[in-house]
Amino acid sequence: TLTLLKEKLESKRISVNGSVQIGKLQGKKKIFSISHSIDSIVYRANKESDNLCAENLLKIIAAERNSIPAVADSGIQLEKNYFASIGIDTAKIVIADGSGVSDYNLVSANHLIQLLQAMYNDKKNYSTFFVSLPIAGLDGTLKNRMKNSSAEKNVFAKTGTKKGINCLAGYAKKKNGEQLAFAVLINHFYGEPKVLRGAIDKFIIEMISE
Repeated sequence: TLTLLKEKLESKRISVNGSVQIGKLQGKKKIFSISHSIDSIVYRANKESDNLCAENLLKIIAAERNSIPAVADSGIQLEKNYFASIGIDTAKIVIADGSGVSDYNLVSANHLIQLLQAMYNDKKNYSTFFVSLPIAGLDGTLKNRMKNSSAEKNVFAKTGTKKGINCLAGYAKKKNGEQLAFAVLINHFYGEPKVLRGAIDKFIIEMISE
């Protein structure tokens, strides 16, 4: 971070004397701060599937509620506390990080449905959460999926992708206007990722066409 800051300053013709060092210095002085609204961070984490944003959100939760410097384990415990408050049995899930990239994470489709239902009923936070989700055929990680189908602009969902893994969870609007919460998780598949994406998209399109 410090090296990138130094390079950025120099690119704007602001000279930086000395070298970049990390350590405990006496007489520290705050010279500037950079901040973003929590809405914008959630939006980027979900729309673009930005893993760094997701990891930072976990640390932000920990820092705001518990201590600074933030510790990931503290954020994870706060997540579990929330999940327990909405009826999710936390003894049956494993949270290893903030982004879901770790292979140690374990969660079921039913757990995600419970979370989506709780968010839908959360009058204070649902709108912020909903607008952060990618829209099929329109933007984010779903920009090029389900185009020219009944699902286009009617599916609002977060992707989850790794080698052999393809997931999609969110909300879908049926032809009759009814809104559904859904979660599709596929693991241990070693074929082409596009095959999984195609299968999930066909399932969603069929689901909302009933």
